[in-house]
Amino acid sequence: LAAAPVRSTCRIALNSAVAGLSAGGEPVRRIVEGRPVEPARDGHIFRDVLRKQLVSRADFDEAMRQAGCVELHHIKLALLETNGHINILTNKDADG
Repeated sequence: LAAAPVRSTCRIALNSAVAGLSAGGEPVRRIVEGRPVEPARDGHIFRDVLRKQLVSRADFDEAMRQAGCVELHHIKLALLETNGHINILTNKDADG
């Protein structure tokens, strides 16, 4: 029972430390938050990237549908953002 307040205090302290480090500049922020990655480009899915980032094909397909992209070959670029959102740029978007 006494462990719960200790865990809460540790979480708060750790969260504050990470927030403080993140405010320290771009290099530290990149280490803490990561960088966007490309799970697809020019109509090709990089399955190894999806697997490494723990993104299912179903989740990727859902992101395609949300972007109005019905065919894989329509993808110009897909980015998995650091917040977990997948942004998809289609060839139509890239052409204007």
